[in-house]
Parts: sequence; C-alpha cells; structure tokens
Amino acid sequence: MNRCMDPLLAAFERTPDTPAWFFRDDDAGWADQRLLAVADVFQRSGVVLDVAAIPAAISPKLAEGLRALVAAGAVAVHQHGWADVNHQRDGRRSEFGTTRTPADKLRDLRKGRSVLCGLLEGAVEPFFTPPWNRCGEDTVPLLAEVGLTVLSCDVSAPRRDIPGVAQVPVRVDWARCWREGGPERLGAELARALRELGTSTGGDGAPALGVMLHH
Repeated sequence: MNRCMDPLLAAFERTPDTPAWFFRDDDAGWADQRLLAVADVFQRSGVVLDVAAIPAAISPKLAEGLRALVAAGAVAVHQHGWADVNHQRDGRRSEFGTTRTPADKLRDLRKGRSVLCGLLEGAVEPFFTPPWNRCGEDTVPLLAEVGLTVLSCDVSAPRRDIPGVAQVPVRVDWARCWREGGPERLGAELARALRELGTSTGGDGAPALGVMLHH
C-alpha cells in the first residue's frame, strides 16, 4: 500500500478542528483540454475547483465550457492577471511588479476584469491571482478600484494590509512538490501546512489551506 499520505493523515488526527481547504488551478487559457480534465476530476469528487483565468488567453470555446462548469457548481473562476506576461526588467518575473506605473497596471486590471466578465457573462469571482504569485506593493490598492476584493498569492509573499482587500494565500505548490519528490514530498508538505495552520477553521479572518495546481 502506498503510504505517502501517512504524514497528512497523522496531521489530521492531531488537528482538533480541520481547516477549510481550497484548490486553485492557475493559467486557464493555456492547455484547455488538460484544464477540463482536471475540472472533471474535481467535479466527480464533489470539490469546487478555483480556476485562475488569464483574460487575454480565454477563447470563446473555453469560455463556453467554463460557463457550463460554473453553472454546474464545479468551478469558480477568477482573474489571473491580464496576459501572464513578464514586465519586470530585473529580479523575479512579474506582470504587476515594481517596474510598471500604477496607471499601466490599473489599465490592465480593468481590461482583464471587463474581458473576463464579458466572456463568462458575469460569472466571475471578485478575486485576483497575480501571475507568478507576486505583485508590487502599489498594485494592491488598485484592486479595490476595479471591484476585486480578494488577493491570492503564495504564503511567502509579503502581506499587505489594505482596507477592502482580503488575502487568501496558497500554502502548497502541488507541481513543485511532485517535481522535487513525488507523492512522498507532496504528502509531507500538505502535512506541514496543516500543522502550521493549527486549529484555525477557515471563515472570516481565519486562514485556509490553499493548494496551487498547474494543469
């Protein structure tokens, strides 16, 4: 029997109140068939998949498929940047990093939200996931200006306390764990994240255990 999830099961046994979980799949708009296959797995499991969609990359055909999945309660779709293009001239990659002006970033945020809401007929959550899980500090206040009320980055990213913008980070990178150690590493990282959350149970103000996927 594969025992790779034993550390996670042990962590569950030591956690009196199980935290809320969510699974976020990034880069919708690329590799559509793989995305739909992942969504099908979650739908059959009865777990809602949070889909971070690249507005500039969503085709009409994929938009139709996502609308059907949203209507079925299988996925929830939110904005993943504008085009998932690196604009950072130095340092780590970022679409909304420090080398762009707030005006340029606000333009892309508005354009992305408008395009995505149009393609999905309004069935878009007011959440924002920046490509590469990072953005400049001056990006966060801009989110509320376009109706985005939740920011989801990696848990290692700096926390920005901005009124009107909640932060819901991901804590485990499924793909990276799989590359670096397969199911054993994944089980260990999930267990570690669960232990770090302690007895928090999700909900307003309480952390959730977010897992990032890349189909």
